[in-house]
Amino acid sequence: MCLLAPENPYPIYALPPLVRNAIIETQKNTQAPLAMVATSALTAISIACQNQIDVCRPGNLHGPVNLYSLILADSGERKTTVDKVFMKAFYLRDEALADEYAKLVENYSTEKEIWEQKQKALESKFHKEIRAGKDYKATESELETHLNKPPVPPQIRRTIFNETTIEGMLKYYSDSNRSFALVSSEGGVIFDSRAMSKLGIINTLWDGGSLFIDRKSSPGINLKEPRLTISVMIQPDVYHKGFCTRKKEIVKTSGHHARFLMCQPTSTQGTRIITGDNYSSQYQDLFEERINELIDESLAMSGERRCLHFSPQAARIWTDYYNDVESKLGGLGPLRHCREYAAKNAEYMARLAGLIYHSSGEEGE
Repeated sequence: MCLLAPENPYPIYALPPLVRNAIIETQKNTQAPLAMVATSALTAISIACQNQIDVCRPGNLHGPVNLYSLILADSGERKTTVDKVFMKAFYLRDEALADEYAKLVENYSTEKEIWEQKQKALESKFHKEIRAGKDYKATESELETHLNKPPVPPQIRRTIFNETTIEGMLKYYSDSNRSFALVSSEGGVIFDSRAMSKLGIINTLWDGGSLFIDRKSSPGINLKEPRLTISVMIQPDVYHKGFCTRKKEIVKTSGHHARFLMCQPTSTQGTRIITGDNYSSQYQDLFEERINELIDESLAMSGERRCLHFSPQAARIWTDYYNDVESKLGGLGPLRHCREYAAKNAEYMARLAGLIYHSSGEEGE
């Protein structure tokens, strides 16, 4: 199950101009494999949109749009360089949110100290009135009101994680922070860590389900439909001889890897010649500007996500594709040997369509 099909040309021209031009420009600047660059761009779009939209597919099917991607490539293919381009907006926003959180913590500490001192004063007054036989009802009411309105501790907001456990990441969950991303160019660390030991949780997060996570030393976490994007690069030998070998059966039976968009692009090492052409970031900047707009919209979201519906024409195309794939899964069908992957293909088609549509600023169906 760990073998990949021969590489086909990446369908770059199926993407809208804003995304396509940013990918082409970044590929020219970095000389990284095109599929890797495109995967990084789609990862950024997934992170920016996953908290805002779902996709309603024909057949009364409703699902999220978050992407999981796995790139098999040797070190030195410049994934970190590429990610710095497409993830820049998220890292800068996380830094700004961390600075804001630090200030809020200072304010909270002051408010808490004042609140506690007022509590002590009211309690002292309350006890004195009782001992003196005075009417204490007014003080009791004031104390009760005070105790019911303690200062609320600030909630830290963070989106991008590079190395962590799933529990460590999800502890940041709140009604205003329910969108996360696990992004790494050192996938060996991720796949060997506890982050990938919770395959059931990772599968549920791809499916868009809710979770309750038990914790030993503190109350459990109840998470309502959080969203997670994953994008990791791992060396082929590490992947095949490590993760695939150790977890082969559970990965296959759980459908874990079927949830990943996988690629193993041809290396560009040995061909990355410096030509002296002028470096341009025109389209990268436009892409980053759009991502920042989507981040602003995502941070403002706390209620129900908007569900995108297919137009009648798009619904027919999707249904025909779904039925064609489904007809090839059983018996002696050509997709029977990879049915766990093929069965999710139409859903990925819908997710990508939703992401491209929403990130392009389209309205309606």
